[in-house]
Amino acid sequence: MVLLFLASSSLSKGVDDKPGVDLSKIDRTLLKEPRYRADPKYCLVTFGPNARTQVWLVLDGDALYVDRNGNGNLTEQGERVAAEGQEGERRYRVGELRDGSLTHSDFVLLEDKPHPAMVGESEEVVDRLCKENPQSRVCLISIKVQHSVEDRRGPRATYRAGYFRFASRPQDAPVIHLGGPWTMMLLDRPTLAAGHSARLRFGVGTPGHGIGTFAFIHYEGVIPAVAHPVVALDLPGRGGGVARVTANCSPQERC
Repeated sequence: MVLLFLASSSLSKGVDDKPGVDLSKIDRTLLKEPRYRADPKYCLVTFGPNARTQVWLVLDGDALYVDRNGNGNLTEQGERVAAEGQEGERRYRVGELRDGSLTHSDFVLLEDKPHPAMVGESEEVVDRLCKENPQSRVCLISIKVQHSVEDRRGPRATYRAGYFRFASRPQDAPVIHLGGPWTMMLLDRPTLAAGHSARLRFGVGTPGHGIGTFAFIHYEGVIPAVAHPVVALDLPGRGGGVARVTANCSPQERC
């Protein structure tokens, strides 16, 4: 379960969801690819505070190619993972990835039909994405990431990112950043109106590049139960010339 902070308020301020590195400028070189059976679809997963380790994922029909050692060569033994399940919902059990001295485990990719639960996006954006190409699948990944011994966040954390779409070209591929700096993100965009309350839901994790790529962490055993965020609220006052309304709150509820 991802970390959710729930608050009721008629006010809101955007959270800082800037990445620790500029993922839009990351190197997208693929050195060697297999002979695909279908039109390949690409996604790039990066690891570590500076996103130095890069693992390419390529969907090829009912198979997933995984650059397990991050060397840019997808033709090596053990890098083709067969799908489980039917076309409507396919699951790829990747298992372990080596990242230098670190081992990331329980890596699973789920491929599903277009899904309206792309968190952090407006209903209009999600509706457009689902209607543009109803046959194009969306994906979700889950993985247990091992942090370095110098990382004060603990030895491991489970990350989940999705729903997002693979791209037809490496240069357009979504980028997911695992084990990077943490920040907070709104899970949805509620409509705020004076005199009415709205439930704000936040998650903790690392931003990616592309819709649906924010990597949320599972909070149990990672973030202490006594840790709560402080949210600064800032909205214009009612009518012209009225002072802005500001307030701070500290959401306490998790789910």
